[in-house]
Amino acid sequence: MEENEIKILEINRPEIEKKLIKLGATKIFEGILESEAFDKNGKLLKNKKYLRLRKEGNLTKLTYKEPSTNKSKKIKSKDEYEITVSEYDTTKKILQSLGFLPWISLKKTRISYKLNNIRFEFDKYHDSWEFIPEFMEIEGPSEEIIFEYANILGFSKDECKTWGGKKVADYYQNKIK
Repeated sequence: MEENEIKILEINRPEIEKKLIKLGATKIFEGILESEAFDKNGKLLKNKKYLRLRKEGNLTKLTYKEPSTNKSKKIKSKDEYEITVSEYDTTKKILQSLGFLPWISLKKTRISYKLNNIRFEFDKYHDSWEFIPEFMEIEGPSEEIIFEYANILGFSKDECKTWGGKKVADYYQNKIK
């Protein structure tokens, strides 16, 4: 499955939530996400691939992402494969037994809304990434739809970032200096 998304930084969540609700969006999740990314000798990162184990409320999901054939420079696109697994700790032990080791652990508060086939995620990191202000992701089936909803919510294309979490962290670390 292809994942297409953008990030919008330094948002006013209550204001955007009001707009989403007025549009008919439904809140589908609010809670803590804890995740770990795994790699084996740096091979995944080197090839822009990503293996993640995440607790999302009562669910545990194992996700693999790799570069997409969609070469748009305006949105972030990855081919994503995700399954729900029954136990976080057991899945982590299996991954480690196969030689995959965690290279980063993250914890964040997420509030998710869904409208048609578009997801709106508000994320606020905890712990070592707490310095990053709350931001929003818009995820959808196409670049056109993603930008249409960004515009409806009052954001220009210039405010929409294709950045991953590390680039967001780097941006704010440089801003602090």
